[in-house]
Amino acid sequence: MSAQRLLVVSDSSDDAELVRELLGVEFESVEASWAEADAIIDFERVRPLVVLLAFKSLQKAQRYCLSLYRSSQVARVSVHRTIVLCTQSELREAYSLCRDGNFDDYVLFWPMNHDAPRLLMAVHHALGQRRSVDTEAVTAGDLAAIARSAAGIGAAVEGLASAGDEAMAHAGRYVAGVETELKTALRDLSTDTLEDPNAATARPEPIRAKLERLHAETIVPRMQEAGRRIAVAREALKTGQAGLGPRLAAHGELQRMVGLVRPSVVIVDDDPAQCKLMGRALGDVQIQSRSCSSASEALRVLSEGRPDLILMDINLPDTSGIELTQLIRTLPGYAKVPIVMVTGNSDKRAVMKSMSAGAAGFLVKPLTRQKLYAQVNASLGWRAAPTAVAEDVG
Repeated sequence: MSAQRLLVVSDSSDDAELVRELLGVEFESVEASWAEADAIIDFERVRPLVVLLAFKSLQKAQRYCLSLYRSSQVARVSVHRTIVLCTQSELREAYSLCRDGNFDDYVLFWPMNHDAPRLLMAVHHALGQRRSVDTEAVTAGDLAAIARSAAGIGAAVEGLASAGDEAMAHAGRYVAGVETELKTALRDLSTDTLEDPNAATARPEPIRAKLERLHAETIVPRMQEAGRRIAVAREALKTGQAGLGPRLAAHGELQRMVGLVRPSVVIVDDDPAQCKLMGRALGDVQIQSRSCSSASEALRVLSEGRPDLILMDINLPDTSGIELTQLIRTLPGYAKVPIVMVTGNSDKRAVMKSMSAGAAGFLVKPLTRQKLYAQVNASLGWRAAPTAVAEDVG
């Protein structure tokens, strides 16, 4: 049971101990934390698999989670699930927060109800659903970018093979031409020499015989060897071209599959209409998106997998987009993920703060598809084509 590490957190020692004792009926490794000053220390010491948020209000539970992500590197990279305890009046809000990814589950608990097994069951479910996240995993956008950069390899290889074949043929023709020219030159030289009476008596051996022997014993064998080597090289080139066929076919299949890859974008904005419009515009160019309405929800979504791009609103309900951007930059694997700020505020100071926080770009509302696609293209190297009409997306 020691592997099932549970941590009950609250701002009340009595409440924390109450829940801890209840869980202790079935789980051995349950610890409680209630002092705000020790919240980070307790979490990093326990490294829980499940966190029970035993606060009397959902707002306090949200503040705890956000503070934890802000202050603890361990919390940002640990894989844990959260269960929030709520009151009857908070049920609808608790459901919405869990649906949107702020928490993993909720239990109606305050005031102490008679369904204690429900809390135990929620913990069992949380332990069974805990997922491992690989922050070093290659994203669809990474794969697509690499494949696109290699898009011209097939044509380049075929071009080189064709050029090599032509070069070999040219070399063969050149050798044959040189041999013909040498034969002609030697014949002319021997004829001229024989017609010169002084040259004819210069040496005891006839000049023509010497030239013929030079041609037969030296020039012809070397020219033949050169021709043989060119023929071998041409055959090797043809064999190589034949061997490249399946590989070039595989490369072509890779390029076909690249067209099926869909980069992922996380939209962080508390305006549902804005998220819907941007999500629809991205979907029209085969880019999948997921929306988050708060910083705490965004951090949970990002812990589940690394997107190719983050579109970040500056004004969020629980913190600023600038502060969240700074926080995201500290997450493993997120140092180079493009974060583009989306806001209605074009103030120069906001722009400078965003860039200093690690933003890769800036979009000012109202947005058009042209603006959005241009930023996506610049950030991802994608081919999102703008529509002919400058349709607003937010």
